[in-house]
Amino acid sequence: ALPEGFLCPSCLRAFPSADTLQDHYETSHGSGLEVVCPTCRMRLGSEVELESHRARHHAPAAHDTEPAAVEQLQRELEALHASLREERSCSEDLRTEVSRLHGAILNKGDTVEAEMLRSQVRALEEGKALLTSELVLARQQLGSDLQQARMEAAQLKAQVEHMLQTQPEVVEKLSQSVQTETESHVAAQQVCRQDVQVQAGMAEPPVCLVPTDASKEDDTRAAALASLTAEKQTLQLKLEEADRRLGEARTRADKREAQHREALERSDAERRRLLDEVEAGRTERASMATSLEVAKQGLDAAASRAEELEAALALERQRGGSEIQARQTEVDELRSQLTQLSAVEAALRDSAQAAQTQLAEYRTQAEFHAEQAAQLAAQLKECESQLALCREQLATSQREAQASREELVAGRAEKVELAQAVQALHQAKGRLADQLSALELEVGNLRNSQVALEADRAALELQVEQLRKSNSAHEASRAALETQLAEIQQQRDHQASDHQHTLQGLQAELTRALNRAAEACSELEAEQQRSARQEAAVEALREQLASEQANRQAAQTQLDAAQGDKLELEAKLDNALDERRALLDRCLRSESEAETLRTNASDLRRRLDDSLAALHELGRENQLLQMDNAKHHGRKWADDSQVTHCTGCEKLFTVTIRKHHCRNCGNIFCNECSSKNAATASSKKPVRVCENCYSELTK
Repeated sequence: ALPEGFLCPSCLRAFPSADTLQDHYETSHGSGLEVVCPTCRMRLGSEVELESHRARHHAPAAHDTEPAAVEQLQRELEALHASLREERSCSEDLRTEVSRLHGAILNKGDTVEAEMLRSQVRALEEGKALLTSELVLARQQLGSDLQQARMEAAQLKAQVEHMLQTQPEVVEKLSQSVQTETESHVAAQQVCRQDVQVQAGMAEPPVCLVPTDASKEDDTRAAALASLTAEKQTLQLKLEEADRRLGEARTRADKREAQHREALERSDAERRRLLDEVEAGRTERASMATSLEVAKQGLDAAASRAEELEAALALERQRGGSEIQARQTEVDELRSQLTQLSAVEAALRDSAQAAQTQLAEYRTQAEFHAEQAAQLAAQLKECESQLALCREQLATSQREAQASREELVAGRAEKVELAQAVQALHQAKGRLADQLSALELEVGNLRNSQVALEADRAALELQVEQLRKSNSAHEASRAALETQLAEIQQQRDHQASDHQHTLQGLQAELTRALNRAAEACSELEAEQQRSARQEAAVEALREQLASEQANRQAAQTQLDAAQGDKLELEAKLDNALDERRALLDRCLRSESEAETLRTNASDLRRRLDDSLAALHELGRENQLLQMDNAKHHGRKWADDSQVTHCTGCEKLFTVTIRKHHCRNCGNIFCNECSSKNAATASSKKPVRVCENCYSELTK
C-alpha cells in the first residue's frame, strides 16, 4: 500500500499538507544550501557549485541556436506560471466546494446518497494520492537526473579548467553549452515543483464525514464531483505534458552535450597538432644549430689542414734549397774533375740533364699547386657567398618568428580583454530582457573575434609553412656546404699524396745522384791509376827518346790531338756553366712562384679568419635575438586592479589621472608617459605605446 499524504523525495516520509512538506524539506534537507547566486538568487551548497552554476547559467552564449532556446524556455516558463495561477484559483474553488460538500454531508446524515458521495470522495482521494505519488516519483527521477547532470557538469568543469590555459575559446563554448543544459534541467525541475505544489494544494485530507438531511443539495454535490473528476483528468494531462517536455529537454541536452563533446575533441586534436608542429620546429632549430656547429668545426679543421699544407710546402722548399746547394757542390766538384779528366764530362752532362728534368718537374708541380690554390680560393668565395645567403635566410626566419610571436602576444591580449568584457557582462546582467540583449550583443562580438582569431590562425599556419620551407632551404645549403667541404678534403688529401710522391721522387733522384758521384769517384781513381801508368810509360819513352826519334813525331801528333781535346773540353765546360746559370734562373723563378703560393695561402687564411669572425658575429646576433625573444615572451597584460602607480613616472592614478595600457608591452602608464603612437605587428594602424616601446619600434 502506498503511504498517504505528501512524500518527501529525500527521506520518503508522509506529511498531511504541502506547507508541512515544504517546511520539513527546508529544515531537514536544505541546511547545506548556504550559498546564494548574486544573479538569479538561487541557493546552492558550496562555492564550487556556485562557480559551476555561474559558468553554466550566466555565461554568454556561443551558438546561434541558444538565444532562441532561451526565448522558448522563457515562453514556456510564463505559460507554466499562468497555468499555475489558474490551477491555484481552481484549487481554491475546489477547496471551497469540498468544504461545502463536507458540511453538507455532516448535515445530511446516513443516507444512501451520503454513502455514495462518501465512496466517490474516497475514490477521488485515492486518485489524488496516486497522482501525488506519481508526482513524487517524477520529482525523484528529476532529482536523480539533475544530480547526474551536476556530476557531468563537474566533470566538464574539470576538463574546462584543464583546458583553460590552452583553449579559452573551447572553455567558453563548453560553459555556454553546460549553461543551456542546466537551464533546461532547472526549468524542467521548476515545472515539476510547481506541479507538485499545485497537487499539494489540491490534496489536503478531508475531514470526517457526518450524515445530514440536506437532500436539496444533491445535484450541487454531483456537479462538484464531476468537476473534481475533470480536474483530475486535467492534472493527469498536465503531468503527461510536463513529462514530455522534460524528455524533450533531456534529449536536447544530450544532443548538445554530444555536440560540445565532439567540439572539445576536435579542439583537443587541433591543440595536439599545433603542439607537435611547435615541437618539430624546435627540433629543426636544434638540428640547424648542430649543423652550424659542425660546419664551424669543419672550417677549423680546414684551417688546421691549410696550416699543415703550408708547413709541408715550407719543408719542401727547404729541402729543395738544400738539394740545390748539394747540386752546386757536386757541379763544383765535377768542374774541378773536368779540368783534369775529359771522361768526367759525360757524367756532368748526364747530371745536368737530370737536374733540368727535375726542375721541369718542379715547375709543373708549382703550376699545379698554383691551380689548386686558385680552385681553393674560388671554393672559399663560394662558401662565403653561401654563408652570406644562409645568414640572410636566418635573419628573415628570425624576423618572421618575431612577427609571429608579436601576433600571438596581441591575440593573447585580445583574449584577456574578451575575458574581462565577459566578466563585466556577467556582473551587469539583471533581469531576463537585459540579459538577452547583452547576450545577443556579446554573441556578435564573439563571432567577430572568432573570425579574427581564425584569420590569425591561418596566418600563423602560413608562417609555419614558410618557416618549414626556409628550414628545408637551410638544410639543402648545409648539405651543399658539407659536400663542398668533403671535396676540399679530398683535394687536400690528393695534394698531400702528390707532395708525398714528389718527395719520394726527390729522395730517389738524390740517391741516384749520390750513386753517380760514387761511380765518378771510382772512375776518377781508375783514371788516376791509368795516369800513373801513362806517366811511367812517358818516362820509359823519355829514356828511349834519344834512341827512338821516330816516335817523337808520333808523340807530337798525339800531343796536338790532346791539345785539341782540351780546347773542346773547355768549350763543353763553358756550355755546362751556361746551363748552370739557366738552372739558377729557373730555381729563382720557382722560388718566386713558391712565394706567390705562400701569399695565396696567407690570403686564404685571412679569408678563413674573416669567415670565423662572421660566424662568431652570427652567434652573438642569435644570442641577442634570443634575449629579445625571451623579453617579449615575458611580457603580459597588466591587471588594472593590481597597478596603482604609473610604471614610467611612478605617478599615483586618480580620477583625473587615468590608466592607459601600452599595446606592445602590456604595462600601465599615465597619459603623458604613453602619449606616442607607433605601428606594431598586431595592428595595422598606429596604437598607444610607452616611451621605451616607441624607441624600440622606431629604430
